Amino acid sequence: MQNSNWPRLIRIAVRVVFFLIIFNVLFALIQPQAFLGKISAYNVLFPGRERFPFGEYPQEAYNLTINNVDAMFASHEINANKNNESEYRVLVVGDSSVWGTLLRPEETLSAELNALELKSCDGRQIHFYNMGYPTLSWMKDLVILKEAQRYQPDMILWMVTLESAASSNQLASPILMNNSQKVDEVLSQMQLNAYHLENENSNLLENDMLTKRRDLADLVRLQMYGVMWSASGIDQYYPDRFELARRDFSADETDFLDYDNPLHVDDLALDVLEAGRKLYADIPILIVNEPIMISSGENSELRYNHYYPRWAYDQYREMMTTAAELYDWQYFDLWNLVNEYEFTNTAIHTTPNGTQLTAEKISEVINDIATNPDTCQVKPQGQIYQLPTETPLPTLTATPTIDAAIATPTITPTLTVLSKPPVCNAEEWEEIPAIPQYVSPELIQLYKDGIENGNNPNGFSVIGDCQNVPTVFLGIYDNPSDYRLGDDYAYLQDVIDYYQGSFARRGAAVSGGFNVASILSPLRADPAMCESGESPLTCELRLQKPSVVFISMETWWAKRPADIYEGYMREIIDTVLESGAVPILITKADNLEGDHGINQTIVKLGCEYQIPIFNFWSAAQPLPDHGLWTDEFHLTVGQAFFDDKYQMRTGRTMRNLTALQSLYAVWSILQQ
Repeated sequence: MQNSNWPRLIRIAVRVVFFLIIFNVLFALIQPQAFLGKISAYNVLFPGRERFPFGEYPQEAYNLTINNVDAMFASHEINANKNNESEYRVLVVGDSSVWGTLLRPEETLSAELNALELKSCDGRQIHFYNMGYPTLSWMKDLVILKEAQRYQPDMILWMVTLESAASSNQLASPILMNNSQKVDEVLSQMQLNAYHLENENSNLLENDMLTKRRDLADLVRLQMYGVMWSASGIDQYYPDRFELARRDFSADETDFLDYDNPLHVDDLALDVLEAGRKLYADIPILIVNEPIMISSGENSELRYNHYYPRWAYDQYREMMTTAAELYDWQYFDLWNLVNEYEFTNTAIHTTPNGTQLTAEKISEVINDIATNPDTCQVKPQGQIYQLPTETPLPTLTATPTIDAAIATPTITPTLTVLSKPPVCNAEEWEEIPAIPQYVSPELIQLYKDGIENGNNPNGFSVIGDCQNVPTVFLGIYDNPSDYRLGDDYAYLQDVIDYYQGSFARRGAAVSGGFNVASILSPLRADPAMCESGESPLTCELRLQKPSVVFISMETWWAKRPADIYEGYMREIIDTVLESGAVPILITKADNLEGDHGINQTIVKLGCEYQIPIFNFWSAAQPLPDHGLWTDEFHLTVGQAFFDDKYQMRTGRTMRNLTALQSLYAVWSILQQ
């Protein structure tokens, strides 16, 4: 009986395998991904997304990067409003700066433009749709614009930059490689014969269901994340910490991709921009050269930023202006609009303030194109818009929603000096004054003995992590053009002169990634500077022989107890005191650990050792967002212009001011 079932089971198995093979072949032939991508719960069960799906950390962002253009559009909010004739529809295309890297949905360029509540000349509400996607390619933008034709936009706002213009970058975007059919249609329709996309999915085996199972699974995951996204509003992973855009460069960093100097017209994909204008010949297209960071760091006379050497970017701007005149484009050059301190992790990603300023400037041109009754009914004509040449780097105005009393915190220019020890209680560490007011007689004697034993009276050192490298902390005071004391703080020039040369010096004990443990480890010492067996701390004390030492150790391992941090800090303090130098402990503005345990430990040790405490946490409290970026760790950036109310609202400016005041206060007492 059992043996008689085998033939039947074998026949069933053969049929199953046969039908699976047939189904797989049909899947490869039909390639139903486009159809499947259009099936979406977005705009049906939950709202459409305000920007295209993109994310490297799906579980934290409730978002993921998908390779299906149809699914991208199906999940977007524009899909819910495709038949809304009561709105004036503007598509905003571009790179990650348009998509909004490190920006909340309400902080993106499109959102800031929508917040202005502009109306067209016929009374319709202007709605800006975020069509940005985080890769640098005009061809990618063109494919998105081609797909968006079915939404019948009234205007296109196209944000561009040199990296997106490079011909070699046009087809390098993964979203294009995985949508080769759509790319080929655009290339053929727009007669862009200079570009050829290698089709990696040209045979059945590369298009079968097994090969495409990841893409199919991503379509399902996108729907699942929609539930969590609609409930939380989170569509991007915001790291606790990120590195700010690089501002210092070596003298040999003069290359731009693989291009020679001078650039040739074929090096830029100007024909792709012109194809976009032809694709939407009957509506206005405003091409905007987006703001870039213009660094003032080392060798910045050679490079504007880590993307662009000056020679390449300057030639690109000239070629864009020439092309705008030749092709009759509406072109707005905003390249130098935003101050360098309003950029985040790259030279094209701006802060919310920088994005708001960009939106305000663009709205002025939008007003001329879409809202002015005298011009909006006229067929679009080419025009080049530029910023006034007399203000190449305008200063941002304070955000109107911030209370004026908070926007300009006051740090008193006059300093208080106490003749006896102040009450010092670690449990009430928040009440410790920002600026030290007392140096004990024992510490004054230690300072004098240290100088007699060879310490440098005009030298100080900084022990710290990435928040304390000279480019962001104190280094500006060795270059008079980098700071303005103003009348209120002119007295601080004396201490700047006294310690000249120490401010911009890059010591052996300050570096990104250092913490209280690594600063004591010989394994972390720079072998080019330090002797065998020296830790970064002992190496710095030997090299500089400082008489005063700032100690700012903010970085710590997550979930490690504060008492372990305390043990390392004790060793650091003891080592500095043994060298005959006066330590100044610095509290931090953030609370990444959640219980202010690090600041409380710092104050506890300062009280116990009776050493000066620079309580920066106290100074940062009146600042907008307490002087912190959206990552709640890095300080908001600003210039050391203490007579500028806007700059005085930023964390970095306030820290550099109050640190100098702290140094002045301790130095003044030590000289008595």
